[in-house]
Amino acid sequence: LTANEIRMAQTVFADAIDYAKVKIYRGIPFLPPLKLAVSPNGHIYFPKHDCPPDFTLAGAYYMVWLIHELTHVWQHQNGYRTWLGGACLSLRGGYLKRRAYRYGTPDKISCFSRLNMEQQADFLAHYFAARYLHWPQYQAHLPDFQAALSRFQNNPCDVFLLPTY
Repeated sequence: LTANEIRMAQTVFADAIDYAKVKIYRGIPFLPPLKLAVSPNGHIYFPKHDCPPDFTLAGAYYMVWLIHELTHVWQHQNGYRTWLGGACLSLRGGYLKRRAYRYGTPDKISCFSRLNMEQQADFLAHYFAARYLHWPQYQAHLPDFQAALSRFQNNPCDVFLLPTY
């Protein structure tokens, strides 16, 4: 991670991620070129041709995408086996039509830990988009994001915030 990327990530995760351990790879081993990223082991694998040298300089979309993937790093570093969570979601058909990512409206989220691993990643990425990028589709829900994330913001190292399998 670049210094800019770490500073950006700290706005969401504070020091709950060991940033020095995070590696970003260009290309996903054993997969054809796809427009998706994976973070199965505490590192992030982005598509070879869609991985800027510094996500903070590449535009808002890339920053939101990095926050999503860093959520999986946060999950992994705090003891959640993201490869297993992803496998469980896949076996249940969660990746078909992106069903695993839908969390409903932020005002209906009363417990961050009840979200699955992809919902958590999108929820934090959308919070970031609302709070720091002022994206209108999320900014209107900023108070709801903040209410749902109050426990996370108070202690992002709390392992009881991790999703279940």
